[in-house]
Amino acid sequence: MGHPTEVSINDFQRYVAEEYVEQYQAGQMSRRGMLRRIGLITGGAAMAVGFLKELGIEATADEVLAAGPEAAPAAQRSAITVSPEDPAIRAGWIVFSAEDGAAIIGYLARPSAPGAHQGLVVVHETRGPTEHFLDVTRRFARDGFTALAPDLLLRAGGVGAFNDPAQISATLTAATPERNTSDLSAGVAALVARDDVRPGGVGVVGYCFGGGLAWRLAVTDPNVVAAAPYYGPAPPLESVPNIRGPGPGDLCGARRAGQRDLAAAPGGARLGRARPTSSPSILAPDTPSTTTPARTTTRAPPATPTRAPSPGSASTFPRRSCNGAGAAAGSVPSGTDPITC
Repeated sequence: MGHPTEVSINDFQRYVAEEYVEQYQAGQMSRRGMLRRIGLITGGAAMAVGFLKELGIEATADEVLAAGPEAAPAAQRSAITVSPEDPAIRAGWIVFSAEDGAAIIGYLARPSAPGAHQGLVVVHETRGPTEHFLDVTRRFARDGFTALAPDLLLRAGGVGAFNDPAQISATLTAATPERNTSDLSAGVAALVARDDVRPGGVGVVGYCFGGGLAWRLAVTDPNVVAAAPYYGPAPPLESVPNIRGPGPGDLCGARRAGQRDLAAAPGGARLGRARPTSSPSILAPDTPSTTTPARTTTRAPPATPTRAPSPGSASTFPRRSCNGAGAAAGSVPSGTDPITC
């Protein structure tokens, strides 16, 4: 009989919890920080102890309970590369309705030039829509996309409602994958309805936790015609044939069994690392401008970045595991006026 944690946490909770254990084992996270995060994600000290035992780590319930919040990290140098005031773009918050009628906000960035542009959904990591991811969204706009980053934390009050970053990842992963995917699908619908979005479908790109949701969105939403998940939990394998077109999924070495199974699934031959294709559904901008993989909604390999890496980007974030889009400290700004559409 398997340990109860095998059926008590969802795929996203398990994926993120394993990431934290790997960071601890690599010396990139303190034991206290790891125990606190595992306790929050699994739902309690007893569950955390059982989960850690599965991974070969001995801990006691008292040790987990004693792992309180860590001191706030030192302020990081700003990683902003595209200013919200950049005249080449327009950026701000918009509101759209989820399937259940709840109001969802998303950060929309688009070229200031008139006309219809390729639509793109950007899915954040387990830190929420930090300043880094708002910047990433603006980078896509600079490259010719109308990009929308939905705030999957809004139902829990948004980034500003949390004093402990460990609670953010626990909150995001505790929501069912179906609810998070549904909220992202509402973002897809909001993009498709816009006059400044080219008809024919949109793309999705996500990182880590967001990469797993990009997979889910690609297999459930027919308006998604290209996807670039940067790792993340694999979607149900039986749903892989639902993907409408090829996409350059980066499985980061496919170190997890579920990811390795993707390529063997029906329709999985489309997936894997990026490769060229003649499909015109998502048009590639000419010049890359971000170290967070940006040309991922195209179906050609990402080009070599021309900008210097920003703090928290894939090339500077110090961890053995594959979370390439590490975010600088930040929160959703308050008092930002929605852009005029």
